[in-house]
Amino acid sequence: MWAPKSDVQWARLTMAQSTYGPGQLSQEGEMFRDIGPLLVAIGLSLVAVGILCWGGGLSWFGRLPGDIRLQSDNVRVHIPITSMLVVSIVASIVLSLLRR
Repeated sequence: MWAPKSDVQWARLTMAQSTYGPGQLSQEGEMFRDIGPLLVAIGLSLVAVGILCWGGGLSWFGRLPGDIRLQSDNVRVHIPITSMLVVSIVASIVLSLLRR
């Protein structure tokens, strides 16, 4: 079996193995190709949530029964327990559907 005898031969061998022709992708390129549609979907989801918040479509969020709000003269404490349960359930459903 042939083995490189010098650093120059090793560098040439490494460069020859790591070059890809037109239309061929390395493993890193394939990973980024797969992640692209996911990033677009996440971006579109964020835009949709932003439009809902801006238009008042989520005005109920934080005002569900079970959300705790305490107020005094100088202090406000808001603990959205029920709202976070709703977010957790929705996120679990969405992630389980994406895994299939």
